[in-house]
Amino acid sequence: MLNVPGKNSSEHLTIIGNTAFVTLKKASGRVVRTVGGSGFNIAAASSFVGVRPNLVTVVGSDFGVTSTEMLRSVCTFDGVRVEEGPTAKFQFRYSRDGGEPHITSRHGVARHSTEHAIASIAAPAWFHLSCRRPIDCAKVLTHIATASPIGISLDFILPSSQDNARRIGENWRAIDLVFVNDSEFNRIQPILTRFGFHGTAVVTSGPAGARVYRHGEVVAAVEAVPTQEVDPSGAGDTFAGAYLAHMLRRRHLAECLANAASVAALTVASDGVSGLHIGVSKENHGA
Repeated sequence: MLNVPGKNSSEHLTIIGNTAFVTLKKASGRVVRTVGGSGFNIAAASSFVGVRPNLVTVVGSDFGVTSTEMLRSVCTFDGVRVEEGPTAKFQFRYSRDGGEPHITSRHGVARHSTEHAIASIAAPAWFHLSCRRPIDCAKVLTHIATASPIGISLDFILPSSQDNARRIGENWRAIDLVFVNDSEFNRIQPILTRFGFHGTAVVTSGPAGARVYRHGEVVAAVEAVPTQEVDPSGAGDTFAGAYLAHMLRRRHLAECLANAASVAALTVASDGVSGLHIGVSKENHGA
């Protein structure tokens, strides 16, 4: 298990991240519309394995009944702010060559996420911050670090990983755990060394599984669970959510990894996070 010196594990998990309307445009021409975003995905996985988190997120006035039910099913709803205006929208367009999807985004009311996150940092909790635009993760982290957190973890997305990692700066010393994929790890590893990160890095490698680094050494690894790929987007998010939930329930490291890999496989084998028994939204959200 992850032992954080001087800190006690707890099931009090606060996730700060985006909730969005997501459109998946497959190479076959099939279009799937659902609720997603890194914050939502991480919360869905944590809730799926038994730890219901507080999700700090901002959605718009267009977030209808079905989508709201989906959101309530994965979090306590205490940290959800409904703002007049459009919910963030992300579109993943897949090509026939099987490469990375082309992603476009419209942030909408998520532009209020930084101020909402800062205002929501309260009771002691393990804080997980999903470092994705438009959240100013460096600013939010500064406030979390002074709030006596049980622990702090982060995740990134490749295009903005280096910039966000640099802006975190000296606050890297306060970070206990980071989730990245191979490409993100290669980009930010020199920054982690420069700013004295001494926490744990969980590095996912898609079909090659995942490994855990402490002090620059691999201390554990897990193979990916074989599955038929339907949509890999969000698998890193759900891996992180499941890992965090098991860690906070004081499970051993090997169990955290194995369960996280299983939940990620369920994600890969479905559209969005519908494999976690979260219904695919039928609402027309204009993406």
